[in-house]
Amino acid sequence: MAQPTEAQLDPAHDLPDDPREPMTDVQAAQLRDLTDRTGEEFDMAMTQREAARRIAQLDELAR
Repeated sequence: MAQPTEAQLDPAHDLPDDPREPMTDVQAAQLRDLTDRTGEEFDMAMTQREAARRIAQLDELAR
């Protein structure tokens, strides 16, 4: 008999991420790089959703 997958064991596996979750380490690194390149202020207290939006904005500025 096959072992159940993580998705089968976690009843919340198909729910979207909580918008209040703090930004990820990857997002923080991207923001740090983009704020350094654009001269904008770095804010560590963003949620994942806010960070994603800010990364998109700063990416446009950096071009």
